[in-house]
Amino acid sequence: MVVVGDCVSARDVFTDRRIVANEAVTKSHLQRLRGLLVEYKIECGGFPAKLEFLLDSPTDARACAKYLLLDDVTDLIHDVTSGPVSGYTYAYSPTGPVSARTGPLFARFELRASPTSPGVNGHTSFVATDTSEVRADP
Repeated sequence: MVVVGDCVSARDVFTDRRIVANEAVTKSHLQRLRGLLVEYKIECGGFPAKLEFLLDSPTDARACAKYLLLDDVTDLIHDVTSGPVSGYTYAYSPTGPVSARTGPLFARFELRASPTSPGVNGHTSFVATDTSEVRADP
């Protein structure tokens, strides 16, 4: 008996597994970054102007982010701000300055991650904000 049908190549299976892994890693990174940003706001009074500032707290906040100096946090922030990670690029956009006297702090943020090559590195873009958990970005 001969079965004729769709043939899935090993390359397709590998690509699909890589995409699933890339998307899982990306969602995990976004969840961790969102948590760090929320903690930063609680401690410092607002969200930073750049993700890199999570590692170097604003002068007015004096060591409000000292807990962020953990190696895994430092590595994560360095990785996502210096180029693609697991086939995804990250974009952080703070909005709504809190006030001029509090330094470069913001009331809201949006954090996006998009595949560098859709269909190759991932199918889904993701977004997290100050008011919502990580979700698919249509």
